[in-house]
Amino acid sequence: MQVAEKDGVTMLVFHPGDRAIITSSTQKENYTSVYHDGKHLVFDNTIHMMTIEYADEKEFRELERGLKKYNMKAYKELAFTHLPNLQTGKLKDAVRNGDVYEIDLPTDKFFEKINGKCKFVFKIEGDTITLFSIEPKEYLLSKLSDSRKSIDDDKFKITLLNRIDQDH
Repeated sequence: MQVAEKDGVTMLVFHPGDRAIITSSTQKENYTSVYHDGKHLVFDNTIHMMTIEYADEKEFRELERGLKKYNMKAYKELAFTHLPNLQTGKLKDAVRNGDVYEIDLPTDKFFEKINGKCKFVFKIEGDTITLFSIEPKEYLLSKLSDSRKSIDDDKFKITLLNRIDQDH
């Protein structure tokens, strides 16, 4: 795939055998997202290209699946608000923590008491955005591998927390 410009129009030129997924935004947010060779290429309304990479794509996708399964509200906010904003260069709600950025995701009070707050962690270097992880990492990864035991443990923890709250 090549990016070419002719008569002021930016074009994507695909070669035989190239595979890509192309999506366009709504008229409200003018950008086009292209997924090609494991990288996201994003053209925003100024035709500025941002590249999104993964520190470990397999692990990040597993974390996304775990978040989708166990905290749908946080997953929806990540997938439909924060990632599109990030792709177009908008760092709304991002807090810098050293050399990485963190965005807090919605977390209900029981989930937060048991596992901690949900956070999305990424790094920006020039025109490259590197996606690192979704916290609580250990919880989301372990839930996918051992779901029945985890559900029983969570029910016990929630019952225990409810009893403690009732006593006080």
